[in-house]
Amino acid sequence: MLDPYDISELKLRKPGDVLREIPDSYYGKPFIPMCDNLLTALRLADSWKDYKGPMSDRQGLEEAFANTIENRMQESFEISKVVEQGKISKERQKQTMCF
Repeated sequence: MLDPYDISELKLRKPGDVLREIPDSYYGKPFIPMCDNLLTALRLADSWKDYKGPMSDRQGLEEAFANTIENRMQESFEISKVVEQGKISKERQKQTMCF
């Protein structure tokens, strides 16, 4: 069994420092602050190059990753609109999940 870490035990870089080192040309950059797990992973890495390095060998991975984030955000917006319009019952809302 894995022992869970308390977030305060981890050496995390500041979110602003992480975002500053990611090139503005990176398609998914605007969505990163909305993805807690990704932002935490980036804060744990020593640098953007360390995080991106092992994955950059796979052609198109960066674009696929950015597309996944964009699609998840769009789904979240659509679900939010439907909930606000009352088109999903309270019971169904409890069973609905979005990223």
